[in-house]
Amino acid sequence: MSLLLDALRRAERERQRGSAVDLAHLTGMPAPAARGPRRLALGAAVVLAGAGALALGLHLRPERAPAPAPSPTLPVQAVPLAAAPAQALPEPPRAAPVVAVGDVVSLDDVIAAPTE
Repeated sequence: MSLLLDALRRAERERQRGSAVDLAHLTGMPAPAARGPRRLALGAAVVLAGAGALALGLHLRPERAPAPAPSPTLPVQAVPLAAAPAQALPEPPRAAPVVAVGDVVSLDDVIAAPTE
């Protein structure tokens, strides 16, 4: 941990003295250009064009038709439960038979497993 702190302190001292080497200097690449008014104007133009397209799209969208008025419903008569026909529920499906792993040699053994 102290080795890292010493290296950081040394790098900070070199940076303050101006003797530190930056990455752009090592790779031979030119330093990035400062963002000027041309770049700012281009960004503003893109934002304004997007806002204008949004406003135009909202203005030109088709009008929605109003929702139809609900139709009057007839009163529902209550039916006594005793008069309702009883419906039998379907029988639930049966579970597949369980076959021990040692008894299975092929898929045919699983398909033709005896049912109990």
